[in-house]
Amino acid sequence: MIALAGVSVHDAHLAMSDRHLTQPDLVRAVAEHPALAEQWRVPLLDRLDR
Repeated sequence: MIALAGVSVHDAHLAMSDRHLTQPDLVRAVAEHPALAEQWRVPLLDRLDR
């Protein structure tokens, strides 16, 4: 598994799948990671803003 500064690709997929925001800390950690692509970051941040 690939991990960048404590956030793995698996974590990113879990965050994207967390539509009901059951793990907000994970979603925030993934969304704030500098290596995350914008097309993944935007929906995560939108979800956190709701």
